[in-house]
Amino acid sequence: INDFFSSLKTKFQLFFWNTNIAELNFSKELKISLVFKVNDNLPINFTSSVPYHTIPIGKPELLFCSAKNNSPTDIIFTSIYNVYPSECLPYIEKIQCFCYDDQLIEKNQEVSLPIYYRINKKFLADPALSQVHEVIISYTIFKS
Repeated sequence: INDFFSSLKTKFQLFFWNTNIAELNFSKELKISLVFKVNDNLPINFTSSVPYHTIPIGKPELLFCSAKNNSPTDIIFTSIYNVYPSECLPYIEKIQCFCYDDQLIEKNQEVSLPIYYRINKKFLADPALSQVHEVIISYTIFKS
């Protein structure tokens, strides 16, 4: 049994890059900015409920953005996202996001779309990110 727990402890330490979890500052916060770029041929206005927000690392955050279809026809769109600095990407855990599925907006309709995510606490154990205080999540919106 001692070998089992010793092995488990070793795996746990490797998982957190040999960082002493007790020494991590879980109260660190990051400024998150959301940016939306809509394809030129798509008559949709995209806005966020807030231009940026500050969240504690490890705490789930629910945001909403709105999309307004300015055309007389229904539109189905999709999106992809990028993260800057790109080294932060593995630590962004999207729990629910409009970017996972195609979205339908009826003519002249405005919809509210969720972005529910958190920054994984392992972010704190990555020495390459120790000076990162702001993350930009950029969405590119285009017709499906």
